[in-house]
Amino acid sequence: MKLRSVFLARYILCAALVVACILLVQSATWAETLTAAAAPASGLAGTTSYLSGTGFPSGTITGGTVTLSSGSCGGTVAGTAPVTAVANEGILRRFAFVLPSLPTGTYYASVSGTAGSTAFSTVGTSCSTIAITTTSTTLAACVPTSSLAVTAGTNVDAFIPFGSWGGSTTGIERVPLEGTDTAMNFATPGAVNSCVSNSVTGEVVCTENTTNVDLINGTTLTTITSGSNAFAEFSGGDCQNCGVGINAANNTAIIAMGVAGGSGGEFGGGAGLQVLNLGTTPPTFNAAVPTAHYVSEDISIDSGRNLVLSPSEDGFYDLLKIGTGNTLTEYGNDIYPSFAPLPYLDSAAEDCTTGIALASDEDSDGVYITDLTQATFTAGSPGTWSAPQQFVNLSDDGYSAGTCGISSAPGTGHLAVVTGEFGGSSYSALQLPSTSGSGTPNLTDWAYVEFMPNTPNGSSFSAGFDPHTVTAYTSPNTSKSYAVFADWATTPVDYVGVVDLACVLALPRNAGTHSVTSAALTGTGPGTVSSCTRYVAVP
Repeated sequence: MKLRSVFLARYILCAALVVACILLVQSATWAETLTAAAAPASGLAGTTSYLSGTGFPSGTITGGTVTLSSGSCGGTVAGTAPVTAVANEGILRRFAFVLPSLPTGTYYASVSGTAGSTAFSTVGTSCSTIAITTTSTTLAACVPTSSLAVTAGTNVDAFIPFGSWGGSTTGIERVPLEGTDTAMNFATPGAVNSCVSNSVTGEVVCTENTTNVDLINGTTLTTITSGSNAFAEFSGGDCQNCGVGINAANNTAIIAMGVAGGSGGEFGGGAGLQVLNLGTTPPTFNAAVPTAHYVSEDISIDSGRNLVLSPSEDGFYDLLKIGTGNTLTEYGNDIYPSFAPLPYLDSAAEDCTTGIALASDEDSDGVYITDLTQATFTAGSPGTWSAPQQFVNLSDDGYSAGTCGISSAPGTGHLAVVTGEFGGSSYSALQLPSTSGSGTPNLTDWAYVEFMPNTPNGSSFSAGFDPHTVTAYTSPNTSKSYAVFADWATTPVDYVGVVDLACVLALPRNAGTHSVTSAALTGTGPGTVSSCTRYVAVP
């Protein structure tokens, strides 16, 4: 009897050990559990979202990777993205990652990595859903205001205003660049200087030289009135509404304008910004905000970091933090003491996937570059900010009026373009760094093109007027990054040039320079500027 009890006790012990082992295996498999959806649960490709979960091993997490699958958790892998930051929030671990450029749809996101010396993975066991819109960052965010807007889905359309700060021609033309849309003209009350589009909603917002703001939805244009009460004055003209940027993440636009009480800068007047809420019916404005430093000719919006970028002709590079209710808090960086003579900052651009920000410098051949992931902010009235920064001299043969128009095509290509204004057609395709977060950023490469090919009618291409007739986008159809230039050889615009930036960077250069060879400039066929460029007529 006693022997049977011993055997029974051993049996119970072994059974308990087996159950414990099973529980340990299940714990190892199921302990790491993600919430049902990412936060936010939908986003634009190139913007930041977060996975949160419990049960992860203790220790510092390094080398994390987010895997996105289609169809189901653990289904076909559609893409991956590195974890950019990890935070502890009570019992939760929170993983930040940048949404990769994938076809629009809903994906199942899992995370893997190492915590201390312990590997973990939720791939195939626990996922958070995330809806990604592919036309986002590449077309709707971080593209600075300019005279051109590009909106894209299956169809890619440019919206070309026929006015400028110094011009009086009215109207906007929709010009199809990709897809099956047809050209369309929109009549406007006055001369339009700038347009921008939200490629998520398809809405286009344009500013006239007066207080008029034109909204295009499909084939309908309506006009509303901003709160500008002064003129902003620039080297290229003056205006009440002077330009507009888009924040596709929260469906708002921000208008650069004349505001009484704002800085007059070098040319007098007043300057400021006003938020337009596009998601309300009818659209509503926040109060106009005067700025202590002069507003940029071309602002840009970083929707992931909640920043407005506004480098100006008075030598300050403003960053305005976007707060709750779309409030704007100003921080200035006085570039002049570090980079004399006085920089004539003209336009903003940024690769939002890395936080590498740029500014053109009118009347010089330089481009300013900084890393916003390393920015530190000091409160004040206004506050100040600083980050590693430098100017890169792009001088080969020069630009018309110096570097003026600048734009990035955010995405995995990390490509941008800079050009002049008021005639000429020289430009450089810029290869931006693919990483950030340490050291002083620099351009990886650039290719200088002395002139564009002649347009189909045999005429020389000519850069337009302020506020700069260039933009950039990444195609949702080809994934290539393109610069788009408006040709102002005649008034109004007769052609737009679409340039494959990676194609230009691959062209042969003159020895010891960044200048594309004369044979590549003037030739036809593969390996020439002509092979990287196509023209689309503006009806």
